[in-house]
Amino acid sequence: METVTEDLSSDGFYCLSKFRPAPGDLVACTLEVPVHSPNRTQHMVPLDCRVRVVRVEGPNADGLFGLGCRIEDYRFPHTGNGKNG
Repeated sequence: METVTEDLSSDGFYCLSKFRPAPGDLVACTLEVPVHSPNRTQHMVPLDCRVRVVRVEGPNADGLFGLGCRIEDYRFPHTGNGKNG
C-alpha cells in the first residue's frame, strides 16, 4: 500500500493512508527519501523502517486516515546501516 507523506523528521512522519491501524501498532514500511549526489542530481533511495503509530485521525473527505508515526528502527537496505545497527 502506498501513502502520501506530508511531514518527515528524523524521529517520525505524518502520512495519509487508506489503511487504519490503531495507535500503538508497530508497522513495517519503506520510505523513499531524496539523496543528492556529487554531480548535483537527485534520486530516491529506500529506507526500511519499523514505526509505532502514535496518532490516527480521520477519515478526511477523501476517505484517508492521517497517521502520526514514530520511527523506532530503520536501515538502508543496500548497506545494512541504520539507527540500531
